Amino acid sequence: MRRSDGVEDGTRASIRRWIRTVLQEQGWSAEEWARRAGTSPTNITRILAVEDFSLPNADTLARLAIAAGSQPDLTSRKGKEGPHNTVPLLDRQQVLDYLNLPASQRVAYLAKMREEHPSLQILFRPSVTAFATKLETNSLSGRRIMKGDIVIIEPSDFGPGNLGVVIAALVGGKISAWLWYPPMLVPASDEDDPVPVKEAKMLGRVLQLIRSL
Repeated sequence: MRRSDGVEDGTRASIRRWIRTVLQEQGWSAEEWARRAGTSPTNITRILAVEDFSLPNADTLARLAIAAGSQPDLTSRKGKEGPHNTVPLLDRQQVLDYLNLPASQRVAYLAKMREEHPSLQILFRPSVTAFATKLETNSLSGRRIMKGDIVIIEPSDFGPGNLGVVIAALVGGKISAWLWYPPMLVPASDEDDPVPVKEAKMLGRVLQLIRSL
């Protein structure tokens, strides 16, 4: 892979993460954000639906940023350290508490958890909605993702177009990892069956795995 390809992939991930975070925090639809920005909703929806979407031009990105009052982080570098590279480690009850909050209160809850409870340093700069938690099943053991592993989750970093990515969800009251093939969550284990998405509480996309040795 050329270096420029890697840079573009990182830029796409940052823009997609920012788009999903803004929609979640503001409670907007793509149509509402586009209306406020004076642009087409397709400039937003294609980012959510297509993994290798064409990067938006500077004018479109500026319009969206002005309307949102924020911008994607396009300056982070691998290995850069600091408080922005940490996420709170939540237990199952804290994950449930997080899910039961209105979207507008989730960022403040995670910030509080980061200050008051153990946090983990990770390899990339997360969004403000990212968190870590421990898996409670072996539903992806065939992918060498095991019970007891800690996963870093980005709630705003996947959608219908991201087929086959690893996601985390609450299924049967337990935190578990699955392959995203809507309308089903698909295991990589002989002991588990596919689960309808509608029967799970979705947590987000798994972007990093931490295993205690």
